[in-house]
Amino acid sequence: MTTLEMNIEFLRLLKAINKDLIKSEVPDTETILQMLNIAQVRYLKEVYFKDGNHYIVINKTDELRDLIRRELIDCSRIEDNGPLHQIAYSVDLSGLTYEFMFYIRSDSKITRTGIRTCTAEWMPNEYIKYSDKEKFLTTPVNTPSYVQPGCYIENTGSVNSLIIIHDSYTTLTTTNGVSIEYIKKPADLSLSQNSELPNYTHEEIVKFAVDIYVDNYKFRLLSKSNKTQ
Repeated sequence: MTTLEMNIEFLRLLKAINKDLIKSEVPDTETILQMLNIAQVRYLKEVYFKDGNHYIVINKTDELRDLIRRELIDCSRIEDNGPLHQIAYSVDLSGLTYEFMFYIRSDSKITRTGIRTCTAEWMPNEYIKYSDKEKFLTTPVNTPSYVQPGCYIENTGSVNSLIIIHDSYTTLTTTNGVSIEYIKKPADLSLSQNSELPNYTHEEIVKFAVDIYVDNYKFRLLSKSNKTQ
């Protein structure tokens, strides 16, 4: 559907649900677009990302190919004197060109000394569960050696970061040293911007949008009633 067709479908569904509602207060185009934009993000989170399982989401990426972006980004070495001191780098995902929604994969430009040496070569990062990161840590009783860095997503407040852990023989290039592929937030719908989600999702997105509008309308009615009382 085009955005205009989604607007028309929104009004059709709204009328089918509640004829009195459509007579008393027909939402304008701006309101419908607002509901559709909320709905398409909600649809992604509830249908594609709800269980948070990275491997399940990756298997669905072909369906979301229009939302996938790849870009180079800087990283910074972690120097906080904690367990990741000098064995990990952090990538601030808020610095990406588009708003980040879900991690797909990444590569690091690494330099290795001692074992399997190389200089500024790209190496795929191994995505690991947060609970498995201890296996990658260098400690007084564990000095692991692995060519492929491990990585995971860490959320601190509202900031998402990609944490890349490496062994003691490896360093990363900090300037444009990480290539990341990710799912971005879909572009806001407008009369000149159609949905970037697959066509077969549009009907469900419109239904989500109508539900959001009806719930909001009921909330406003309740608020008015309480004020009158």
